[in-house]
Amino acid sequence: MLRHWDSHENYQFNLRLKLIMHFSTQKSRISKLDKSISKLYLLNLDSLLPVVKPLYSDFGRPAKNQQSIIRSLVLMLDRHKYSITNWAGEVASDPLLFDLCGFEDTAPSVASYYDFLVRLWQSSQELHVCRKLKSKRFTAKPKKKLKQNEKLPSRKPGSVKRLVEKALNGKLRNFCPERILQKLLKCCVVDTSAKMGILGNVDTFSFAGDGSPYYSGASHYGVKTCDCRSKGVFNCSCPRRFSDPDAKWCWNSYRE
Repeated sequence: MLRHWDSHENYQFNLRLKLIMHFSTQKSRISKLDKSISKLYLLNLDSLLPVVKPLYSDFGRPAKNQQSIIRSLVLMLDRHKYSITNWAGEVASDPLLFDLCGFEDTAPSVASYYDFLVRLWQSSQELHVCRKLKSKRFTAKPKKKLKQNEKLPSRKPGSVKRLVEKALNGKLRNFCPERILQKLLKCCVVDTSAKMGILGNVDTFSFAGDGSPYYSGASHYGVKTCDCRSKGVFNCSCPRRFSDPDAKWCWNSYRE
């Protein structure tokens, strides 16, 4: 059950009052967080209610802080933090971060963050856990590191063409566990940009998409499940378990 969804206008009003109180004691820190504060102040989550509400039942204990958890995750990434466990503790012990996220009374636990993320990802959690526990082939880091703007040749040429043919023939799998996340991006960013005129005439809109690597909280070394270490072999290539089974490890020349 989802509790009352507070309006963005109320969040902005309360945030202004709280920033006035913090400004007297943390003026320099507020100045350093200026861009992050502006980002949260302008992030209107009012349109997300129809998207988030169906994720909760109509009965049971009311869920609260969902809007604030979204702001907290946005602030976490904006501050280049990638551990939800560490971040949840930091927000709970820092009054300024607590108020920026819009929490009231008490900050949510780490479990509340993960419970919300599980609801956003529309696939079986049991299946995801099974995939994490399943051993996969281990691939070491590439010895040859490419220079900027260099790319390895495709190991499976024609993949895009085959996907296009499947799409045209209606044979693509209807599996999109990230669809809720896409709706969040659409409601908060795309629709707002369109209303502001940033996207131009949306009736004659064209776009191009491209893939981009991003950081994962997992380790590419994985967790060994073999007994090679007991035999004195420490650098083996046996199958291992990975906490992010969907990640494709690669070398990003831009970020080195």
